[in-house]
Amino acid sequence: MSMKATIQELTAEGAFFEVRDIPTARGDLPGYAHAPQTLTEIIQNARGHGDLGFIVSGDTRLTFAEFFARADSLRAYLEGQGLTAGDRFAIAMRNNAEWLIGFTAAFLAGATVVPINSWGQAGELTFAVEDCGASWLLCDDQRAKMLQESLPTERRLVVYDRAEPGTERGIDFSDALSSATPAEVESSAARSGVSHSLYLRQHWDAQRCGPLPTGAVTSGIQHDVYGHVDHDRGGRIA
Repeated sequence: MSMKATIQELTAEGAFFEVRDIPTARGDLPGYAHAPQTLTEIIQNARGHGDLGFIVSGDTRLTFAEFFARADSLRAYLEGQGLTAGDRFAIAMRNNAEWLIGFTAAFLAGATVVPINSWGQAGELTFAVEDCGASWLLCDDQRAKMLQESLPTERRLVVYDRAEPGTERGIDFSDALSSATPAEVESSAARSGVSHSLYLRQHWDAQRCGPLPTGAVTSGIQHDVYGHVDHDRGGRIA
């Protein structure tokens, strides 16, 4: 069977990967008919994997259950500290398990999660945080020290892996996890070197993942738009 015939069979009407026209704000576009509609569906479905291994990051090993226990604890702490649905929650730190925990916690709390390119220098990071209007920032100690002089005091700061001597601002990530009980704008560097915010809807991120297995858990928060760009305002978050 040719590649073309195989694709046609897999995406035909009634098939698991059926592709059909899906209504969007820009008209009908092709997409997976059986894909989840939101990231929430994908995240909540992952809870069902329980004690299976999930995260391997350096010496850190987390099962799905351990990961969600930490994410739920952090979410409870953030909500207790005033994080509400629609707040902009920026993340600027190296890739690790804590990045994913922070994203999941803030997203499930209904926040607009804003991943920022952590390779930026102090001025670039400050611009990104200010430009997106984030009221919260999760970062590692290296970025916290870079930003402590320029970051307005009204920004709520959560710091991972605080060094000695580290920044004196914000709360330790580990303290946030232990003090509580149990969505995405992206930053993209243009050719000019200045970051611009991108408009993303959960629906299209969910489409990238394809259909979920039958019986998937899909309960949870269903906030739809988790960030947008008003191109008439120079690409700023509106």
